[in-house]
Amino acid sequence: MSWEGGRISSYEAAMMIAAIVLPTAVMTLPPGMVGEAVQHAWLSAVVATLCGLGIVALAAAISRSAPGITLIGVTSRHLGAPGRWIVGALYTWWLLHVNALILRSVSEFVVIILLPRTPVVVVAASLTALVLWAVRGGIESVARLATLTLPLVPLSVLLISLLSSQDFDLGRLAPLLPTEGIRPILRGAVAPASFFGEVIIASIAIFPFLNDPKRMLRSGIVGVLMTGVSLVVVLLVSVMVLGPASASADEFSFIRVVRLVSIGEFLQRTEGVFAVFWLFAMLVKLMIWFYATVFTGAEWLGLKTYHPLTIPCAVGTVGLALLLHRNIIEFRAFVATTWTPYAAVFELVIPMLLLLIALGIKKARERGSSMPRVPQMRQAKR
Repeated sequence: MSWEGGRISSYEAAMMIAAIVLPTAVMTLPPGMVGEAVQHAWLSAVVATLCGLGIVALAAAISRSAPGITLIGVTSRHLGAPGRWIVGALYTWWLLHVNALILRSVSEFVVIILLPRTPVVVVAASLTALVLWAVRGGIESVARLATLTLPLVPLSVLLISLLSSQDFDLGRLAPLLPTEGIRPILRGAVAPASFFGEVIIASIAIFPFLNDPKRMLRSGIVGVLMTGVSLVVVLLVSVMVLGPASASADEFSFIRVVRLVSIGEFLQRTEGVFAVFWLFAMLVKLMIWFYATVFTGAEWLGLKTYHPLTIPCAVGTVGLALLLHRNIIEFRAFVATTWTPYAAVFELVIPMLLLLIALGIKKARERGSSMPRVPQMRQAKR
């Protein structure tokens, strides 16, 4: 990893961690969550946020076990070349796959909301070109873009919430606590928890480059809480303005809330501005995932730099984005049925095993160093 000399601050790390989940959370998760937990979906968001805090703590623990080394580097250190090849191949594929899913999701959104007459392939290729340009500049370029664009999303969510307060119907949140038990809340938290679990890539593309490793956990907590609070607000506002039935039926329910914002003839049709803010944040998310993909691939293949992989990975990402799902309905079905167990392997199972192996090796070394040495008897000279 010595060929990446970039360093980022704890604030930049917090914004990047928020960018991993926040743009997807506020735009695509609410309909499915309301469909499962109805008016109690905000409680599902709280559960998912707690899961995200656990995963970011796991990512920080892995990075602290070997400071300045990525998850693949930790694998290589403890499991040798065979472990690096197996785990590196698995993570390279997973990161490339998720990158393609994110690209297809944001491309569909741009076509539906902003550019309805533009082919999806044109939007996907254009976004990938921007991502490629930024990632080739290194981790510091991506971090600076994150600090500039990511705060626009929670600020715009807060502003839209205040402007739409005249349409709030608190009765739509009643009863405040579920009467049918906690099961609907847990069902509504399953898919969001797997999305919050994406912060595990902080151990690949963020924590190893912190200029102050002692603050990595604090940065992770700030990023996850920013995402969780924004998602709770979006869910509460969507249900109070639209009602549970409409909030679960609309593919982009919060955009519908934004469309309803109107202050006389002065402020109307603000969804375009919000969509642009969200698009900027999604671009940063794509950059982080793409950077993690090429960096992991370079470590897996033992390359001296990740730059030779940027163009092949960009082409592969666009190709997968167009081939995996025919439309956003298929994408939503994949998220509802397959995504959670698939993601759990990479977000929880493999990282937990690596951490346990690292801790076991550390304890074995400490035990070996603490054992008293038996003095060897010198043979008497004849």
